[in-house]
Amino acid sequence: DHKLSIQRPHEDASNLAFPINPFDHLMPHRNDVGTPNMAYIGADGLVHTPQGGVYAKTTEAVANFRKNLKYDDGWHRTRQRYICLVLLIMFLTVTAVVILLIARKVEILDVSLKYNHQRVWTMDPNCSTTFEQGQSKPCNLTVSPLLTININNKNWVPATVNSWTIQHRFLCSSSLDCTSGGTDFGDTITIDDGQSEINRKNSGIVTMNDTAMINLKSCKESASPLDGVFCEWRASCYSNNPNDSIMDPPGHFLMELDITGTLSFALQSTHEINSKVQLGVECFSGYAIVCFIDGNDVSNGTTQCK
Repeated sequence: DHKLSIQRPHEDASNLAFPINPFDHLMPHRNDVGTPNMAYIGADGLVHTPQGGVYAKTTEAVANFRKNLKYDDGWHRTRQRYICLVLLIMFLTVTAVVILLIARKVEILDVSLKYNHQRVWTMDPNCSTTFEQGQSKPCNLTVSPLLTININNKNWVPATVNSWTIQHRFLCSSSLDCTSGGTDFGDTITIDDGQSEINRKNSGIVTMNDTAMINLKSCKESASPLDGVFCEWRASCYSNNPNDSIMDPPGHFLMELDITGTLSFALQSTHEINSKVQLGVECFSGYAIVCFIDGNDVSNGTTQCK
């Protein structure tokens, strides 16, 4: 009773009424639209073949037909192509994401002052250059280096500069008895950015405005080595004995900037870049030039940097 038998034609199928699945008609066709290229269930509820044959319909026969529905070779080839295409797109997407996530080197190539003859050191007019009972008074200082920083970004995504931190350090001329390695002064300065961006696989110029007012603590005149920035600055710029030309002060000093930049990248964590820049500063004009970048002399032996 459950075997399929071919009937040509089948005129009355009312006694074989069976619910029709709406998707039974969504079958692929050849170029001549309307002609099926596979067996299908017609509006009469019967299973039709491309050759025009009609299968007698039973509940079990239709259920088995739907369960074991077979498409032709052309449909299988098309399906396989689409599956391969989807897998290829997924593979390329994952590969691209992995490549973007690989962190590459970011470095500072160069640091320079934005303007020539730039004033970077200004002592408060009320600062006294004399000592009272061998002790200096606290004094306010304004530092104002405006720097341009050349950053090389080797990543495949743009880099955004989030912030800068700067620590200032005073270095005397080698002819003076000052603290070895220099003396830090002021708190670490934090400069928020968030706007400067360096394109991928490229280098770019970023401007950093290191303007800050710093209070210099009092120091002792007789200390050896000198124990404070104000005393080191005074020894660099003022002679203890104005009538003794042999004791003339150097007239200049070095201000070191220990710079750290924090950068962020798309799909990557933050990254830090560092550089130590030493500026040669003239005592009374406060003008500066770049002397050393990360230990490299870029001043060509200028006296102001010695």
